[in-house]
Amino acid sequence: ETVKDEAAFEDKIVDVMVLEDPQNMFQALENLEMSSLLHATSNLEAIRIQIHKDLMSRLLEGLRSRGQTSVQAQQRLLRVLHGQLLGMEGRLKEERRARMTTLAGQCNLETREEMEAEHCREAAEKAQAKLLCQHANQQELLQCSVLLEKLHKLSQSRLQRVLLARHEEASAKVQRQIIEWRRVELHKIFSEELEEATRMGELEKSTARSLQHEYFTCQDQLEEVLDVVVANQRYVLSERSAQRKFLVHSLHSLEGLISDTFSNTSVTLDSWFNHMRRGSLIPAEETDQLQEKAQTELLMVRQRLDETLNQEKRAMRCGLIKKRRELISDLVRVHKQRQKDLSVVSKSLEEERDIAQHLQCWQNLLTAHCLELAELINTLDEEAAADIRKVTMRVIQGAIADIKAIQPSAAQAVLSLLPPGAKQLDLQVEPEPG
Repeated sequence: ETVKDEAAFEDKIVDVMVLEDPQNMFQALENLEMSSLLHATSNLEAIRIQIHKDLMSRLLEGLRSRGQTSVQAQQRLLRVLHGQLLGMEGRLKEERRARMTTLAGQCNLETREEMEAEHCREAAEKAQAKLLCQHANQQELLQCSVLLEKLHKLSQSRLQRVLLARHEEASAKVQRQIIEWRRVELHKIFSEELEEATRMGELEKSTARSLQHEYFTCQDQLEEVLDVVVANQRYVLSERSAQRKFLVHSLHSLEGLISDTFSNTSVTLDSWFNHMRRGSLIPAEETDQLQEKAQTELLMVRQRLDETLNQEKRAMRCGLIKKRRELISDLVRVHKQRQKDLSVVSKSLEEERDIAQHLQCWQNLLTAHCLELAELINTLDEEAAADIRKVTMRVIQGAIADIKAIQPSAAQAVLSLLPPGAKQLDLQVEPEPG
């Protein structure tokens, strides 16, 4: 995987924080957690191939140094093995592409069928609601329509999340099967090439058997090393997931603050107008119109807030992603160079460092890289959440100023409707939320 792809994968948490519907944030996090696990597994499999090549080089170098094969035979066998590995990766890539394309088609078909069925259910429910409410007044019909529309949107959102999770699991299954196939092919290639070298007279049968035994011993050691790396990887991902849930919860709480502010203000306005009606000389119809106007102004403030917030978040998304990609790319580039250097150094120290020591160096390096990258990503997540909170609070403060102007404006409108010389009403403006 390229450095660019590695950095781009980490855009997803920014999209969850910035673009995701607040109601879907936690489900999106769960999906991202699964994707992150698969992504980490895929990266580790690429490193497995790199270490596998190191081990093959060292095993064949050991044969040559003991005089059990010639330099030419060693180099030929190594070239063939590397060529076979390259061919295997090409076949696996094509197989994965074909299977994922087929899976995508199946998922799209399932999604289309499920959504069509959902739309049919919604149409039936709307028809039934229309029948039940045929004797209701216009206001009740409108309220019923709005509530039913909200219910249908929630139902569609739930269905989409269920389908997405189902498709993610199917994708994970394909990836696990590819990984298992790769591991089987690695061992098969080595065994087949040893047999070929024996037939060509480059290796004695006893030497080939001994080398194969040594190979599987190395593979056992490699599995132990990768088990440690995977355990550390899982721990780091678990910690990252916990932190991200906390950060998303803090952002979600701001959405709750916004909703509570507007809901409480709406209740306060209704209560205030009810107070105005008692003993008022103003016709009820005019008071109702003022009340409706005030509630409409409140709704418009909410709409402006949502639009402004969406614009601000989308504008800051580009900056957040650019910064993340630059820093993550730089670190991943350093990590890849260190891994390359370890492979190069291992080839120049064949006689000074045994295979177990070499694998231990890989374990230490991969563990350190995992922790370094995790620390950077956690820091970037925290900074992104802090920036989003800052922007959100600024927009909320602007909206609160508009909210606080609604009731005094309504009070002035009420006073302007009083007959000349009429006793002034108690227009005390109650404290508003926020």
